[in-house]
Amino acid sequence: MTPRGDLAQLLSSLPQHAAITEAEREGRFPLPSGTELRNGDYILHEEIGCGSYGLIYGATDSRIGQSLAIKEFFPRTCIRSQTGDWRPVPRDSADTDLSVLQSQFEEEYRVLERFERPGIVKVYDLFQENGGLFLVMELLKGCTFEDILQQHKSLEEPLALWLIRRLVSTLETIHLSGLVHGDIKPENLFLTHDGQVILLDFGAVNHYLTKNRRAPRFLTPGYAPPEQYQT
Repeated sequence: MTPRGDLAQLLSSLPQHAAITEAEREGRFPLPSGTELRNGDYILHEEIGCGSYGLIYGATDSRIGQSLAIKEFFPRTCIRSQTGDWRPVPRDSADTDLSVLQSQFEEEYRVLERFERPGIVKVYDLFQENGGLFLVMELLKGCTFEDILQQHKSLEEPLALWLIRRLVSTLETIHLSGLVHGDIKPENLFLTHDGQVILLDFGAVNHYLTKNRRAPRFLTPGYAPPEQYQT
């Protein structure tokens, strides 16, 4: 069987979205299904993912009936207020600078809207509402490389090389644009049911060709290259 056939067979055995554990959510409760945004333009459905910067929902653009994903800015250092305001509330106000994290979240949108290629997730909108900040993007069907490794532990070498070559092609496009992704790891690689390898989470991107511009550095121990551990 070809690597693409192996991948299709592998993904067909997995759910479209992995279950979210309470440990991953860390007390960040999602908005209710049916919540309307932008005067009803977008309707939120179930929560389908969460990461360091926020919660991800399945959603519908009610104007054209298109299925989407919407990422709510909701860092792990925050909790949801009980007042109805969607603005993230730091667990420890003395230890959290939300302005820096929000700038990174907004920068992710500005970076992603520059690209139009299969290996990079597409984004459509960024807006604030009721104190919250929301990023509208394409809805991907499949699962992350991390989900696959959790279940299957490893991949056959031909399939692994096939996936890596597609990631390298995407990274070449990013690097030629003067950017470094900054956080390549299994949970940021999404494998779709039609065999695409999509790079996610550009919150740690760095503009290495722009003079006098240095983005905050984030790293994942075990995946970051050695020079990122140094000041």
